[in-house]
Amino acid sequence: MTTTNDSSFLSDFLSIHKEFILILDTLTNPGSFLLYSFLEYYQQKCHLPITFCGFAQDQKHYEAVGKKMGVTFSNQLEFIDLFSQWDQMDDLTLLTAHLLKDSEKKCIIIDNLSLLYYSGKNSLKGILDFVLLLRDHVKKVSFW
Repeated sequence: MTTTNDSSFLSDFLSIHKEFILILDTLTNPGSFLLYSFLEYYQQKCHLPITFCGFAQDQKHYEAVGKKMGVTFSNQLEFIDLFSQWDQMDDLTLLTAHLLKDSEKKCIIIDNLSLLYYSGKNSLKGILDFVLLLRDHVKKVSFW
């Protein structure tokens, strides 16, 4: 029986699912720990700019938890703090325009899309359209 570490599992997973990954979690099975695995992978292996949208926590929280997990935020990471700018969550047009402002290849990580819905400012259709737009953009500038 062979064992694999998280890094090789993630590498294997990403070699199959190259363009768009959507992780769903539940209250009993949170997936936030996966963010750090993806951050570490993309910073170390891909050397691409990363845009990380923080809806659930502010940047200091992610940096502190990342440090405990051995993941540091590099200078190739742009953090968009939507936790502190809650009032701007109602305009997905602004966020979309910012994320897709250029056609450069980059990794986009969003920590908790459900907060867009629970804010009461966005419809499920609007959030789905947002996700599909990001997916289409990633396919256009795919770095694989």
